[in-house]
Amino acid sequence: MNRALQARADSVAGLMESVQMVSEEITAMRTDDNFPTVLQRCQDLAHELNLEPRQLPRVTKPPARYTGPAQVQTTLRDFTTPSSLRLLTV
Repeated sequence: MNRALQARADSVAGLMESVQMVSEEITAMRTDDNFPTVLQRCQDLAHELNLEPRQLPRVTKPPARYTGPAQVQTTLRDFTTPSSLRLLTV
């Protein structure tokens, strides 16, 4: 994408169209319906490359003044979804 935007042979309209297309694809990836597919592809790719699978971080007990009615994240999908969506937003 970066190389395409710096090319001198393309028109501004074509570049704007490609930026719009990439923006729409990223927005489509950010949906809750599509996230399990993306996560599964990442896990499959990690298995193919003989990488260690992602795991939940070690649970530590927070100080009493910080505890409250918080949602407990028990699966990798629960833990990964919020941070992944923030990453795609940046």
